[in-house]
Amino acid sequence: MTRFMEMVVDWPKLVIMLVVGLTMVIASQMAHLKIETDTAAFIPAGHQATLNNDRMKEIFGTPDLIWVGVVREQGGIYQRDTLDIIRQLTDHIRLLPGVVDQDVVSIATEDNIRGTADGMEVEPFMDSLPDDAAALQSLQQQIHDFDIYDGFIVAKDGSAAAIIVKLEPAALLARRGLDKFKVYEAVKHTVDELTAGRDEQFYVAGKPVLEATLGMYIAEDLGLMMPLVFLTLAILLFFTYRSLRGVVIPLVVVTFSVLGAMGIMAFAGVPIYPTTTMVPVTLMAIGVADAIHLLGKYYELVLLKPDHERRDLVLDTMQEMWRPVVLTSVTTAIGFLSFLSMGMVPLQMMGLFAAVGIIYAMMVSLTLVPAMLMLMTVAAPRMLKTRISAGQGGAQTIQTAGFVSCQLSRLGLWVGSHVTLTLFLTSGLIFFSAWAASSVYVDDAYVANFKAGSPIVKADHVINSHFIGSYQYNLLLEGGKPETFYRPDVLKAVWAFQKEMESGNAIVGGTISIVDYIRRMNRVMNENRPEMARIPDSANLIAQYLLLYSFSGAPDDFAEVVDSEYRMANIRLFLTRGQYVPYHKIEHDLNTLAAKYFDPLGITWSIAGNGHISYVQTQMITDNLRFNIIATVLAIFLAAWLMMRSFAAGVFVMTPVLAAVIFNFAFMGLTDTQIGWGASMFTSVAICIGVDYAIHLIYKFRSEFRRTGVAPSGVAGHADPAVQALVRTLATTGKTILFNAVVVIAGFMVLLASVMPPNQQMGLLVSAAMLSSFIATLTVLPALILAARPRFVFGDKT
Repeated sequence: MTRFMEMVVDWPKLVIMLVVGLTMVIASQMAHLKIETDTAAFIPAGHQATLNNDRMKEIFGTPDLIWVGVVREQGGIYQRDTLDIIRQLTDHIRLLPGVVDQDVVSIATEDNIRGTADGMEVEPFMDSLPDDAAALQSLQQQIHDFDIYDGFIVAKDGSAAAIIVKLEPAALLARRGLDKFKVYEAVKHTVDELTAGRDEQFYVAGKPVLEATLGMYIAEDLGLMMPLVFLTLAILLFFTYRSLRGVVIPLVVVTFSVLGAMGIMAFAGVPIYPTTTMVPVTLMAIGVADAIHLLGKYYELVLLKPDHERRDLVLDTMQEMWRPVVLTSVTTAIGFLSFLSMGMVPLQMMGLFAAVGIIYAMMVSLTLVPAMLMLMTVAAPRMLKTRISAGQGGAQTIQTAGFVSCQLSRLGLWVGSHVTLTLFLTSGLIFFSAWAASSVYVDDAYVANFKAGSPIVKADHVINSHFIGSYQYNLLLEGGKPETFYRPDVLKAVWAFQKEMESGNAIVGGTISIVDYIRRMNRVMNENRPEMARIPDSANLIAQYLLLYSFSGAPDDFAEVVDSEYRMANIRLFLTRGQYVPYHKIEHDLNTLAAKYFDPLGITWSIAGNGHISYVQTQMITDNLRFNIIATVLAIFLAAWLMMRSFAAGVFVMTPVLAAVIFNFAFMGLTDTQIGWGASMFTSVAICIGVDYAIHLIYKFRSEFRRTGVAPSGVAGHADPAVQALVRTLATTGKTILFNAVVVIAGFMVLLASVMPPNQQMGLLVSAAMLSSFIATLTVLPALILAARPRFVFGDKT
């Protein structure tokens, strides 16, 4: 490594050209980055939930739905002018590119089934606008009598109506140069244009709307967060070093690390997920650490060796610092690579490309930083220059070089004099934190990606409070042969299943299956008597009803609930909330009741739908959270053990960050903070970053102690050379760790300005963990070292 460093300092201009050129080539790929917010893409392609969903769409063509809500609280929607605007909206939306025109559902498109003297007739509910009170009353009664539509296209109290818009498959949209966001914008623009100045309220919601809006927020966040973090780092670095090099060098490192990681991500064809929006911010907050530590050592040598040549100062800096820089970078990268153990693709990609960026930052730090220092004159912050000129150089100057160094020296002296008390207080705090952390729980909802009270959240609430629900589960049923779903016993099982799911779950707003249509047919064919809304006992009679329907109904009217052979059926469950905790009961009931009703009949079944996808996604967080924490800890522990060649070193490196994580979980438990996808990452991120502090402190402490051996070095207030080494360590590296912690905390606190609450939560939790980790590194870790006197630090001088 010495030879490599000599080449870098001897050829600084060439090194800078090579690093800049390579980074620019990689960064040029960023133009190909795309944003992905579809929850189905968050789960591995071969996962059973994904396979079930794909099969459902292939057979039943059931896409995600955009809901347009028309609300008229005063007088309800059964008024001619309101029905007219519903009709106009329906007609215009059907013509929009990306919309499946024949599958737009509203009161203006759907058909009623009624009995006639000749049999059965299928006709539109609203072939023309009702022109008097009697016609309006008749329309309302027809909708109310048809169970499928009461609460589906019209609110049960008549105060709102829905226009349900079905989008073309994503692949077809892409071929036409469209996506969900463009279709949503077209629908929203159409609604706004046609409804300006009207008395009704209009809302647009649904899963595609949430996904499209989240994609817009991701782009907005990237455009805001990166410059804001960059500006924050620049201000902090300026006030830390008060020199141009102290600002430029760290910012160049973090900029190149972000460009390298995002360029490689684009080259690999990986899209930007909600989680990977935090990769640039994470890299900017973490990547600055290497440059800060290198500059800290450089300035220390300038103070201690003011007469040395520039080349010697740079080489000495790199010779002492390359090992901790490599070790911290590798251990942090390995920690992030542990994200690959998580089942969710976005979390895996977050970890993978954070690791890529960290390694890239390490390479830039070990090349560009010394090269840039070689092209600059020897200099140090003004305060250090003043002390050097006053003849106060040497070790004692380091301990008194400014307010921060003085206070950290005193902290080291206090910890060294109160080792037992420090460890006792820490142990008590850990036990209390472990108890408080026991109440932390996992919950998540897609709508939680948006701020409470925002228009998108309000629209979601309005739609789900007036109708049967915009979130959907599907139970796919498959019989052994065609016409299975003519059988009365099978259909009665389906109906019993539907009723029990509706009665047993408050968030199930309604269910729809082929049974609902058959019950309606039986009623209208029996003088429209309500008690005849049931399943006939004869398969032949059911077949006759369906035949009669086909004479005036469209051939694909039942395509979403049964296949053409009546061998497969689809039960659609509409839910009013998209949240993990109630979904847990939904999943339990689906499995229990499906087994109860269909297994005895030989009907195979599987669960699909966007609700199931969301549940599986959050369940992966639950299943993998503990495993990921353990994997991260083990990965970093093994890396520290192998690279520092000491099992005890791995233990000591992990101690302060684990204490910090426990403290954070205690905070979450005491504040009733739930764990979603944002919070699920904070633990591993905190461990990956916080471990750097411990590694740098251990390396410096070991260096300071072994430099002086058992000989006192003049530290006032204590005769123990180990305590003296600790005082010098905190005065130098401790100050650098403080600067590093402040920069990282400030960088992650910028996430509070994000438009997405999960990012805000992530920023707050990581910042809190970094503060805890910093405090633990400067207090708990030194106390443990002084108490245990490990060989990997003290050698044989104990």
